[in-house]
Amino acid sequence: MKTSMIGRRLAAIRYAHKLGGYEPPTNSEAVKATLRGIRRTAGSAPSRKTPATTDKVLAMVAEAGANLKGIRDRTILLLGFAGAFRRSELVALNIADLEFCAGGLRVSIRKSKTDQEGLGATIAVARGSITCPVDAVRAWIGAGCISDGPLFRPVTRTERSLRAGCLLERSPRW
Repeated sequence: MKTSMIGRRLAAIRYAHKLGGYEPPTNSEAVKATLRGIRRTAGSAPSRKTPATTDKVLAMVAEAGANLKGIRDRTILLLGFAGAFRRSELVALNIADLEFCAGGLRVSIRKSKTDQEGLGATIAVARGSITCPVDAVRAWIGAGCISDGPLFRPVTRTERSLRAGCLLERSPRW
């Protein structure tokens, strides 16, 4: 069992006790010392993923096909990298969230992991010289004949048309 899982379970125990009006057993020094010992023995450094650099993104974009799925995937990569969007933010985008302007594109994020109240934010995406995310978005909208609703949609098996609804974010593996 990873130390992060133990920490989550302790937090759940702490929360349940506080809701019931009881003193959480996780406040005791014995529990804290035991958890420190487990972390020291097992290690608790998070495993970091290597970041997607410009070279890697350009290589991925070059591999995207010319069909609907390829155009969509190319757009997701370029827009996601240019705006530093989370995947949950990308799949939640609607056409109404986009505003094309002279300098590029304004993307309205309605809700984000760091914006739990749902106040929203507007992210500016500039035009690119080598691969332009704004042109990619326009190409995807044109290829998919999208006029309203979700921006990124599933492609049918024949890859000739789009299915209704938005792309679903894959649930994390626990």
